Amino acid sequence: MSSEYYPSFSLEGKADHSGRMSQQGQGYQFNIDQVFIASGQNQVSTWAAQYESWPLVRELDPLEFGVHRAPINQGNAVPPYVTRDVDSEVKIKLQQVCKSGGLVLLIGDSTAGKTRIVYETLQEIAPTKRLFRPFDKSDLRASIVTIISNRKESLVWLDDLEQYLGPTGLTSPLVAYLKRAGVAIAATIRGEQYQRFIQLAPDHVHDNLEQRSDFQRILDLGQSAIVRRRWSEAELQRAAKSKDVRVIEAVQHSELFGIAEYLAAGPRLLDEWSVAWGAEMNPRGASLIATAVDFARAGISAPIPRALLVELHELYLEEAGGALLRPEGLEQAFSWATRRRSGVASPLIPQNNGQSYRAFDYLVDARMRNDQEKPIPELLWTRAIGLAETNNGLIGVASAARRHELINVEKMSWERLSQSGDPLGAMRLGTLHENLGEHDLAFKWYEKAVELGNPDGFTRIGLIHEGQHDSSIAENFYRKAAEAGNAHGMNHLALLLRKQGDIDQSERWYRMAVEAKRGEKSPLDVSMNLASLLAETNRLEEAESIYRKAVDSGEDEALNGLGYLLERSGRRSEALDLWRQAVDKGVANAAANLALDAEERNKLREAREWWQKAIELGSESAVLRLAINLDKSGGSRRKEAKKFFDEAINLEVDGSAYSYAVFYSRQGLYEDAVTWARKSVELREEKSQGLLASILDKIPGSEDEAALWWRQVAEGGDTESQVRLGELLAEANEFEEAVRWLTPAAEGGDVIAACTLGWVYSCLRDRPKAEANYRAAADAGHAHAACNHGSLLMAFGETEAALERFREAYFSGHAHVSEDIEKIYRSTGRGREAAEWLRRSKTGLPNPKGKNIKKGKNKRRKRR
Repeated sequence: MSSEYYPSFSLEGKADHSGRMSQQGQGYQFNIDQVFIASGQNQVSTWAAQYESWPLVRELDPLEFGVHRAPINQGNAVPPYVTRDVDSEVKIKLQQVCKSGGLVLLIGDSTAGKTRIVYETLQEIAPTKRLFRPFDKSDLRASIVTIISNRKESLVWLDDLEQYLGPTGLTSPLVAYLKRAGVAIAATIRGEQYQRFIQLAPDHVHDNLEQRSDFQRILDLGQSAIVRRRWSEAELQRAAKSKDVRVIEAVQHSELFGIAEYLAAGPRLLDEWSVAWGAEMNPRGASLIATAVDFARAGISAPIPRALLVELHELYLEEAGGALLRPEGLEQAFSWATRRRSGVASPLIPQNNGQSYRAFDYLVDARMRNDQEKPIPELLWTRAIGLAETNNGLIGVASAARRHELINVEKMSWERLSQSGDPLGAMRLGTLHENLGEHDLAFKWYEKAVELGNPDGFTRIGLIHEGQHDSSIAENFYRKAAEAGNAHGMNHLALLLRKQGDIDQSERWYRMAVEAKRGEKSPLDVSMNLASLLAETNRLEEAESIYRKAVDSGEDEALNGLGYLLERSGRRSEALDLWRQAVDKGVANAAANLALDAEERNKLREAREWWQKAIELGSESAVLRLAINLDKSGGSRRKEAKKFFDEAINLEVDGSAYSYAVFYSRQGLYEDAVTWARKSVELREEKSQGLLASILDKIPGSEDEAALWWRQVAEGGDTESQVRLGELLAEANEFEEAVRWLTPAAEGGDVIAACTLGWVYSCLRDRPKAEANYRAAADAGHAHAACNHGSLLMAFGETEAALERFREAYFSGHAHVSEDIEKIYRSTGRGREAAEWLRRSKTGLPNPKGKNIKKGKNKRRKRR
């Protein structure tokens, strides 16, 4: 200190903990602004003394900051952050200390997420501050000068605060001094360490401030926030929306463990378990863990009795090497396997005062994720079934057996459940046999389920029969289920009646199903089916009301149905908006409807993008639709189309064999087309027989087989097949048989059938019937019928009437009749008209009045 009044001087000294400077008596008065006190043995670490070497907060990787590593996913060891309830509190407190100095301490269990909260908060509020994280106490003490000199631009980070506490490290006077100096400190401490320090204070701490522990004084000087190990319901809901599979998996185990705890402790415990199998390590303990893990893999969710672990762990120990590993004793093994590592996590978690145990869930998940998952010993499956019977766990064992493809174990589990009187066991056995194609056994178990009180067994039997195209038998079983009050049966009965055209009865059962499901969240979506029926029968107001109620209640599929209804009502822009909203919520059919809309506007590229989106959202039928789209695009797209047709075939998408046959037929590859058309017939796909007939029609030498298929389809009432069969029979001079097939079609207004029938009757020399059919077809604009009628009239010498028909044929598109007209005029001495038609025969057709057959544009039905 120096001035013109006071001489300068310096003070030096050594102290282990603190120093004091004071003046007694008379002399110069002096004030101390800053005093730096350190041990005489101080050795400043090079990097700590260099402020410029401290990293900026924004430059830090979470792992560098101290965040625990999670299991690697797509190259990332740290999952996306999930907002915690305490975040806003921590943010406010850290903002305060970053501005004016002080300490913020986060208290919580190990792996509760304390470090991650601080990291994410600092990234937001102080990305440009330099972070100092001392290595130990001496590092902290040695860097005080540098910290204070750069207090505005830096922040001290003390993860696991207990490491820095003590006379040679952080003390309450030092915290107070740093706070006054404006230094910001962020710190964490584990709950158990916090409790240990708190308990050092005497019981009467509030009565005598002098006896408070130094740690208590530090707490009083700073601000604290509690981070809970178990996440709140709001936090779990946010975590459940994460796109990271690790976080989703952790949520599934949140009943016992915190999300951060599960993600952080899991990899460490897995590594420790993996190492423990070594000689003279903890192979017996590792075997106990493996036994508990395999019970969980076998579907047992209840704790495993100690006796079972002791009995079965020898199987795993022997497989690993047995006595050669020099395994530890049983009590030592249990002690090692149950020792708490972080939070409440340990490889084996004791239950019921140590009478039973369960494996840490992460170890189970890790074993199940392994592509080369080891099989579970047969003896353990037997014990698992026995344990499940006493713990209501047979469903879990059966489901696990299915995953391991152990049908006998699955059957045994469901049979035991059924024997206990639970109809679910019988239902699941029915489904198992149905999937194996063993329908008689499936019927047996579905009927057993009905006996045990579940009438849905009738519905399942009905579905099998409907799949076999036995509609009348299916209806009978649906009706039994419906009359027993089963909403599933009511729904399928209504669907079947709707297909059969019985709209009134269909609506009745839909309404009864809706009533039966009132108050339930039904996956059948019966109300949607009712709304669809109402929309089809033009009761749009009620249909719209049902859809809107469903939308308001959060039913995303209702957005799609409402869009379909609005599109039918001419409100296309509203429909498109609703479909886009539905796509954003993951509704695949909405993407399909947007694709169909684009195709109707001939926007094939846009349609492809929507089909791709539908596929992403899980629609298998969209795979086939995309293949068809690519096929229509032609050229190089056909190679890509083939890939999607193959995928649709592998997925067994309805109609894929039919469409594949069309794909090959369009390219003239008729042998391949016939192969897939036959497959389509075998699968009973709609219109498959007609397709096979039409392809065979194009292959020389296959006319007879084509006729057989045309006949089969025609007998089913298909007009197009009846017409084609009539044509083939006429060509074969089987006129009477041809009349039989052509007449119903002609009477129904089919102009091709009428024209062909006119020709057949002319061959049969039945002029009245021939003329009647020609006239009907010609008057409907069929050029060939007009031409044929003209020839018939000429044969009977009715020249003027013939000329009128020929002129109609010409203007309808038959250019060749101009020559016939010219000859008629010339032969009758009408030279001027003959010259005119000679000219026309050379110049071609004028703009035709119309087309031979007027076809309406068929809109594809939207996916509701």
